[in-house]
Amino acid sequence: MGPKKYKTEEERKQAKAEQDKLRYENINQKEAASAQNGDISARAKRLQKIAASQRKRRLDESLEVQVKRLNQDAESHRRQRENESELETAARRENDRQIHIRRHQNQSINLRRHRQQSADLVTEDENSVVEHTCGLMSVICLYCESHNFLAERPLDG
Repeated sequence: MGPKKYKTEEERKQAKAEQDKLRYENINQKEAASAQNGDISARAKRLQKIAASQRKRRLDESLEVQVKRLNQDAESHRRQRENESELETAARRENDRQIHIRRHQNQSINLRRHRQQSADLVTEDENSVVEHTCGLMSVICLYCESHNFLAERPLDG
C-alpha cells in the first residue's frame, strides 16, 4: 500500500498535523511514565536532540529560506498579539520587562568584571616597570644591508 493521496494541500497539512499530534501525545505519555519511575532525563535528551537538529537545519538553510521563515514567525507573533486579551498582554509585557532587566543586570556584571580585569592589568606606578632594551640597531647585514639589533641579526649575514 503506497502513500495516501490527498485532494488538496490543506488536507495533507491537516493529516500531517494530526499525525504529529498523536506522535507527540505518545511521546508525552512515555515521558510521563518514565518521570513517574524517577527518570526525567528522557524528555531532556529528546529536547536536546530536537534543538541540535533545528540548529543544524538553520545553519544549512539559504538566505531566502531564512528570510521566509523569519517573516512567517513575525506574522505568527503579530497574530498572537492581536488575539491576546488585555490580561495576556500585561503578562507578556511584564515577562518581557523581567527579561530586559535580567539582561541589563548580566551586562552590567560583565562590564564591571571586564573593568576590574582591565584595571588589574594596569600597574599602579609606571616607574616600577622594568625597562627593556635591545641595544643599538648597529648590525648591518652583509647581503641586503639591513640594520638589525645584535640579538636579532639574520643567520645568513
